Formats: sequence, structure tokens, C-alpha cells
Amino acid sequence: MIPTCPECNSYQVCYGAEDQMACGSCGWVDPSDAFKVDPLQVAKSCKDCGTVFVDPFHEYCSDCIDNEPPKTANDLQHGGDHYKSNAIQPWDYIIANGMGFLEGSAIKYLSRFREKNGVEDLRKAIHFIEKLIEVEESKK
Repeated sequence: MIPTCPECNSYQVCYGAEDQMACGSCGWVDPSDAFKVDPLQVAKSCKDCGTVFVDPFHEYCSDCIDNEPPKTANDLQHGGDHYKSNAIQPWDYIIANGMGFLEGSAIKYLSRFREKNGVEDLRKAIHFIEKLIEVEESKK
């Protein structure tokens, strides 16, 4: 069930501060804890056509879903956000420079050590660099 405002019957009801319900149309704010709604069922307006709909995972209604910009792998990092603060994602740098597995792994650990595992990631980077040195020295 889509929540509606008890004052004006608008579907523009959303969570406000401290989990209170509020209406975007008339400004009503729930004065008590009596009017609680599942936040995944709160209506929102389609970013394309303005139609009110309920979908916690999309910003576009079912009629406009094809207009929703696709998510890229860089937008969907799993397991944290330790690469998001970088100006260039490590894998984009690795691919752009044609690096192999050993070089790329070292870059990955060097890029994230401050935000993730600290000295442990530096040791992992060193380990990959040591293996890279072995491989390069064996070519002589």
C-alpha cells in the first residue's frame, strides 16, 4: 500500500528527520510515532515524467525505465568504497596502461591501503612486486 498524507491525501509522503512521516505537498508532519511506514514503500516521483511510483531501486517509473542511465562497474563497487576516493579507479589505470596481473595487483593494493587494510595491503603490494622482479630476472 502506498502511504498517503492524512491531511491532503497526497502520495508525496516521505520519511523526514528522526523517522517522522512528512508530506511534500501540504507540509504536514506526523506529530507522533503512530504513523509508521516501511521506507521501501514510500512513493517518489519519476525523474523523467514526474509520475508517482513506488520502487526502492529505481529513480524512473516502469514507463520511463529505458531512460534510466545504466550503472557502470565503477558505480557498483562491492565490499566497501575504498576505491571511490581515487581520481582514477585502479582497474581503469591498469587497463589503460596495458599492465599484467602482477603489476596490476601491486597497483590495486597501493591504491587502497589508506582506506582499507593499511600496512597489510602494502605488504601484499610488495609481495606482488617481489614476484614481478623474479619473473623479470628469470628472462635474463
